[in-house]
Amino acid sequence: FSQGHMPVLSLKGKYLMAGRGSLHMFPDGSGGMFDGIRAEGVLPDIKCRGLRHLFVMNSDNLLAKVADPTFIGFARMVDAESAVKLAPRASPEDPCGVFANIRKTVKRRVTATTAPHAKHGAHHPGSPTVPTHPAKADATHIVTYEHRATCLEVREVPSEALARKDQYGGLRFGSSNIGQYIIHTDFIL
Repeated sequence: FSQGHMPVLSLKGKYLMAGRGSLHMFPDGSGGMFDGIRAEGVLPDIKCRGLRHLFVMNSDNLLAKVADPTFIGFARMVDAESAVKLAPRASPEDPCGVFANIRKTVKRRVTATTAPHAKHGAHHPGSPTVPTHPAKADATHIVTYEHRATCLEVREVPSEALARKDQYGGLRFGSSNIGQYIIHTDFIL
């Protein structure tokens, strides 16, 4: 299948032009793979072949161990829906993406049916993330703090934050995304 493309923006958020009347386009990244396999009809082929796992990697990682059996075996052993292979960041200037937990404050209305569970910070059915901080309740609302793992491009993180050290002297953002993924087909089908 063909990967999609998207317009390229300048650092000031302006579209870059490839020529008179045409935008400069760039591949839409790893996430665009999902749109591509859906749009091009690859999902039925995956299902028909009985594939259970997909190994995905970036084309710009020349030193990658393609279909790394240790990585694939580990993902299968822990029955992961998806897995990302990481490498230690060599320095704050390392150009690879970094992983972080994004904290989100969620305020929910307390009702007679949710209050007994909500007061203990329990997971609400249908909630996309699991509260990781005990809930705080007032007369009508509870507040929970939810964390979501995400990968950030280094240009999205201030250089001072990239240089911060953790309690052991290593980089706080110490894991690089080297662009290798295992995805269980049930996760995308």
